[in-house]
Amino acid sequence: MLGAGEITVVYDAGAHARPHPDSGLGFVGGLLPGDHPELLAYPATARRPVDQRRLPGLTALDTRTVVDGASRRVILTHSETLHAAQARGFTEALGQAARRLDGLAEALAAGGNRRSRDHVLAEISRITRVRWVERVLVTALHGSAPGELRLHWHIDETSRARVAAEFFGKQLLVTDRDSWQVADVITAYRARYHLDSTFGRLSAPHPPERGDAERIAVHRMISVLAVAVLHLMRQEATEAGLDLSVRELFEQLTGIQETVLRYPSTGGRPRTRRVITDRTEIQQRLYDLFGLDEAAPRRR
Repeated sequence: MLGAGEITVVYDAGAHARPHPDSGLGFVGGLLPGDHPELLAYPATARRPVDQRRLPGLTALDTRTVVDGASRRVILTHSETLHAAQARGFTEALGQAARRLDGLAEALAAGGNRRSRDHVLAEISRITRVRWVERVLVTALHGSAPGELRLHWHIDETSRARVAAEFFGKQLLVTDRDSWQVADVITAYRARYHLDSTFGRLSAPHPPERGDAERIAVHRMISVLAVAVLHLMRQEATEAGLDLSVRELFEQLTGIQETVLRYPSTGGRPRTRRVITDRTEIQQRLYDLFGLDEAAPRRR
């Protein structure tokens, strides 16, 4: 039985449900980057590679700062993969905003505008009110009368580079597990994604109705047990040298199938023969590792 001090609660950035300081529970959580600009300002040279085998392309800075009134261990991470994905998303959002501003500028230049200056400013605000976009797009609305309003805008490349350097690819983690390796803290935080994915894979096609409290409780218990078993199997496979995700483990095991051949008999019980499908090298190692041959039910 695990004690409270051995249990670690993992929560996402912005989550309101957090372990109480007196609960004795450990925690690994996310922080909203915008709440700690002083940490985002650290240069890239302050970060170090974490684990190129387990976490390729990931660097981190292990430091401390005040979180919720207490000094906490905080880890600033930077992922090359996340950086590239956010850069692509930002470029797309910036392009959409630019096209909308062009359309608004052309409409104003035609001289047929009847909206007030405040209404046009509100429209500009709606166009640029996208994450990071408002920091990069510089707009200027000239004129006062509706027919005289003219819009000019441009992209501030210096601000664009600053946004990329400050935010892209970064996450902030906070924990009270001061003795853990950086890689272990990051892995624990990322585990919530794996759990969500596993729950989704195991979800029943027709879950219990919302009003059936007893069936819902049973469904949740079975789901939690199934997820626990799958992740224990993944851990055992990892220790055996098979670095597989839960999804990959699930797919490999699903590919192992059994055919039962039943032969007629002139007397007594019919003879039964079990035939296992051909297995890849990985499937055979998993088959031996989990003792599937011994665990499989004998059918007669």
